[in-house]
Amino acid sequence: HVALVVTQRLYPGLIPADIATGFRDMLCGFRHLRAHWSDARYPMTLAHGDAHLGNMYQFGDNELGFFDWQCKSEEFCVHDVTYFLLSSYPADKLKDDEDALLKHYYDELCRRLPKGEEPPSWEVLKLFYVTKAWHCMVWFVFSAMSPSFMGR
Repeated sequence: HVALVVTQRLYPGLIPADIATGFRDMLCGFRHLRAHWSDARYPMTLAHGDAHLGNMYQFGDNELGFFDWQCKSEEFCVHDVTYFLLSSYPADKLKDDEDALLKHYYDELCRRLPKGEEPPSWEVLKLFYVTKAWHCMVWFVFSAMSPSFMGR
């Protein structure tokens, strides 16, 4: 909410009223959305929380790793995948590759879950991906307009 207020103060008229209202409504419902993402019926995984190319390094021929773990948390399994695809995957390829990438992730999740843990259905994983994608886009837009990002 602070980012919205500061942005509106620094850049009057930049954010249309209906977008500002939608953002406020989203924040009011965020607690419920967060509860939905944390539903105990679904597997939680360690999430980096800021999974983009700028926080990755390569070692060896085919190995990747993450650094900058200050945003880590326990999240629904598709959290980092969503954030990475939206922030780092080439936009012109995402539409064509999205389902195959998610399906590969889903298959690996099902294969690697500890014995006795049930994976979410493919439909639930896709629903969580879409709601998390919406959340990421709101976050990208409003954090990009924050004074610290704009150099103020």
